[in-house]
Amino acid sequence: MSVCPRLTEVERLFFCSDLVAVGAFRCPADHPLFVDSGPTTGHVLVFPRTSTEIVRDGGGTVTGAPPTVLFYNRGQAYRRRKIDAMDASDWYMIAPDVVRDVVARYDPSAADREDRIFSFFIGPASPAAYLAQRRLLTALRAGEPVDALKVEECVIGMLDETVREATSVQRDRHQRRRGRDDDAVEAVKARIAADPAASTGLRALATEAGCSPFQLCRLFREVTGYTMTEYRHALRIRLALDAVSGKRSDLTDIALELGYSSHSHFTMVFRRHFGITPSQFRDGGDR
Repeated sequence: MSVCPRLTEVERLFFCSDLVAVGAFRCPADHPLFVDSGPTTGHVLVFPRTSTEIVRDGGGTVTGAPPTVLFYNRGQAYRRRKIDAMDASDWYMIAPDVVRDVVARYDPSAADREDRIFSFFIGPASPAAYLAQRRLLTALRAGEPVDALKVEECVIGMLDETVREATSVQRDRHQRRRGRDDDAVEAVKARIAADPAASTGLRALATEAGCSPFQLCRLFREVTGYTMTEYRHALRIRLALDAVSGKRSDLTDIALELGYSSHSHFTMVFRRHFGITPSQFRDGGDR
């Protein structure tokens, strides 16, 4: 029941044990593997760094973006549709017995499922979980000395937290089947992801979704676990991390490019989201 990742030419493997594997997927939208890179070879937790529409076989379409985490069962087939110029994501493959143990803590029926252990495909990625996986990937990519036990504990901890959040959102909407409401929310998520810096108003978003402003506010929170404002801030701030990490990047320029009015506004939102300032993140003071 160990992990056995199958790598494509647009992936890198940074760590692999009998319990977890850690890798990165970086595929330009014009690459042959962008639309279809094949079914998953294990149970995988995916943290997107960019935004892409994911069309699952046997399921609906969701917008994979930095505020979210995606859960793939072994053998899941899917296709991508372009939002950003690249699908960039960090992935964590976890042994099925561990996945079953974690999921069953929140969904007891998972104990009896063989392959389709995840009964959900998408959930909110909390700031703590997102920052933890970024720290881990950064350390592994840099070739820092690896404590295998620490890596395994970190990945299983992220799995536990993200599954807990996803099942909480699912419970809040368990009486309603996926349908037009979910499609409306996904359309709004895709609209926000296509231009994160835009300050599109609620009425315009509701009109595009085909519902009233009140309905959209209620449905978006129910489906995603975020308000639309929270989702847009989470998307902007997480997209900023690569730029913030660059020593030559001016924080004011980053702020304005993301749609913030000033360096101070950007710093305030960043601190509220991650609990640290952009400068602290850049200097490694978040570790």
